[in-house]
Amino acid sequence: FTDALRAVQVLCGELTPAQYQRRRKHAFRVAARRARRSMAVGTLRRRLPSRLRAAAIAVALHSPAAGPLARTFAMQTLPDTPAPRPRPVNNPAPPPC
Repeated sequence: FTDALRAVQVLCGELTPAQYQRRRKHAFRVAARRARRSMAVGTLRRRLPSRLRAAAIAVALHSPAAGPLARTFAMQTLPDTPAPRPRPVNNPAPPPC
């Protein structure tokens, strides 16, 4: 969605094409580094590294950092990315027909 938002800004004259390109390249580099790190951790083999990874993930998922870690893993915290909209907590059922 960020690409679409920024493309509209280019069309409206709020951003130059060069600024758009620079921002997207920076976001791409950050995403590529994160993906490389995540893949390196996810492909650990052998018994000890795998158990250490499993223990670290279990601790992280049950800590206050679970939310920020999930957003980072989902690439929602890339530079120049708008904050995700909060989801409704209580989603009422639609009225019966």
